Amino acid sequence: MHTILYTTKICPQGDEVKLILEENGMSYKEVVIVSDDEVDMENDLISRDIFLEQLPLARSLPQVVIDGAIIGGLDKFKEYLEK
Repeated sequence: MHTILYTTKICPQGDEVKLILEENGMSYKEVVIVSDDEVDMENDLISRDIFLEQLPLARSLPQVVIDGAIIGGLDKFKEYLEK
């Protein structure tokens, strides 16, 4: 399973998603949305514009993507795990 978590540096809901992922033994790649002057693609720091290119319908953070499927934020991720 390939999981990507899009979040920001300070994101309580993103922190909760990370905790749930770790508690469930799920590995993940964290991609952090930063200001344009902090972008570092090699270290998974991307701008808001790049984020919206990758997930054009996303309007909030965090966002969880599993095996290419956009799950959504914290609540949608919890619902996904309950299935």
